[in-house]
Amino acid sequence: MDYLVQLNDDENTIEMKNNISNTIKELENLYSWSQFYQVRKQRTNVKITQDQIRDKKQDLVELKNEFNNSKRKKKKK
Repeated sequence: MDYLVQLNDDENTIEMKNNISNTIKELENLYSWSQFYQVRKQRTNVKITQDQIRDKKQDLVELKNEFNNSKRKKKKK
């Protein structure tokens, strides 16, 4: 039974790491678009992209906190 719990925890860890990695890639893409719009002086698009960046950064913080909390719980076991 403990082995199955360990496997499940490892799968959750992998999924969390993948989510964090994907969010970082999305952020990098948004930064690129923001620079693209800034160079072309498209203020509306810059504002929209910056709002998306802010939201995505918040998502990343939440994902990292969730990941760190799950690691702490494993150490306590």
